[in-house]
Amino acid sequence: MRLIALVGVSVSLLLSEPPPTRAQAGSLDVERFRKLRQKLYDRDSEIRWGAAKAFTELGSEIHLTVNSLRARVATDVDPMLAKSAIPELIAALKDESVLVRRRAADTLGVFGPEARTAVPALIEVLKDPDPGTKQESSVSEIATASLGQIGPDAKVAASAMMGILNTKDSSLRTDALVTLAKIVPKDKKLVPLFVQILKDKDQQGLRYAAAMALGYLGRDAREAVPDLIEALKAVDIKDLKRRSLIFGGVLWALEQVGPDAKAAVPAIRALANDPDEHVRAASRQALKKLDPVP
Repeated sequence: MRLIALVGVSVSLLLSEPPPTRAQAGSLDVERFRKLRQKLYDRDSEIRWGAAKAFTELGSEIHLTVNSLRARVATDVDPMLAKSAIPELIAALKDESVLVRRRAADTLGVFGPEARTAVPALIEVLKDPDPGTKQESSVSEIATASLGQIGPDAKVAASAMMGILNTKDSSLRTDALVTLAKIVPKDKKLVPLFVQILKDKDQQGLRYAAAMALGYLGRDAREAVPDLIEALKAVDIKDLKRRSLIFGGVLWALEQVGPDAKAAVPAIRALANDPDEHVRAASRQALKKLDPVP
């Protein structure tokens, strides 16, 4: 999640004002907020992109504010006021600038469940022609991830996610797997689906995502524990970086399952001397949760 402290700074820069002092960093009055919203309609695509970017950073703090009992620490913006910009961000998904569309899709995800009204529009932009770049995900990839951040309120996107799994876009399929776990976590068809992909030697690129998706199901993935244990014994993964990712994902999934994954402790302990330092670290973390030292 983006640094909350950047919120006041980025907004001030966007409005061509001096950066605020530490005491002022949390203040963003209604008039300045309205100006920020207006910039989403500016004729200059760079200004529109900057406005959407500032909303992304602002959205991170609003998401924390709405979903926690902690006092706001970096902004005085009324959550209801910030949420009122969601319609403009939905409209920005159709902007002529791909940079604006990417940022709008990202921002809507940051608002989490508060952006539930954006679900139909996010589903629609799954068809966006943007191919993405090596440095930044495509609009469709970002929209897929944002639907997952919205959570169960985006369950109507489940069929679209299943459709993505039948495409050849590996990056998009990876995002779709995790999003499925987040939007329909109680769907009983998911565990068998994720396990099948986890065990599929012809889908090496998706095995990590399948493990992570099982982890997002938490205790509901307990029936997959034997398969997750078996995955820790895999010898068919020749790419060492990929092996590190997959094993790390499997260990994290077992950790999220919790006490019902206690049977995995011996297999996890067997990784204590694994040649990969990341795997060793992940195994120690999993043991802290599944077999804590008294």
